[in-house]
Amino acid sequence: MAEMKLDTKDRLILSNQYKILESLYPNEACDYKQHRTIVEHGYELFYSELTTHIYDGLNDNHCREVLDILEMYRRLSCDYKQLKDRGDINATDVKFGGFDGNNESSYLLFHEFLIEQGKFSESPAGNSHTPSLAIYRRMLEEWKPRRNKDQLNLADIQAIVKARIHPDNR
Repeated sequence: MAEMKLDTKDRLILSNQYKILESLYPNEACDYKQHRTIVEHGYELFYSELTTHIYDGLNDNHCREVLDILEMYRRLSCDYKQLKDRGDINATDVKFGGFDGNNESSYLLFHEFLIEQGKFSESPAGNSHTPSLAIYRRMLEEWKPRRNKDQLNLADIQAIVKARIHPDNR
């Protein structure tokens, strides 16, 4: 998050808000009092403590990318279940593995938001504990030309799943 600057008016408003929050939420009053002290005294070094619950967020393109990834996995899973011959593909190959909480936290939080909204409940939120976006992006490149097919066949699913592996390691 970018460095925050507060003018006197901003600090006055925040000070009053923190004072109100201290009264409204006695269990968190200590934290609100500390935040109020930070803004009242202008301790810029600690302004970042005021925004620990504010995230960078995702722009429109990244939100759409998450939706594309989840839609891809929805189709992979659904069409996989319809196959009589599943070849060398197993159920875990077509199951969404989540986003990395350390490196892809905005993506992870957006996915959790979607689930809270009742969307993509078949892709439960979870921390993959490893960066996954590069993998999903390779898979999307294989998925996009096939996304309008009525049903993915075994060769389609194999091509999409195989894209998880970096081209240098194939």
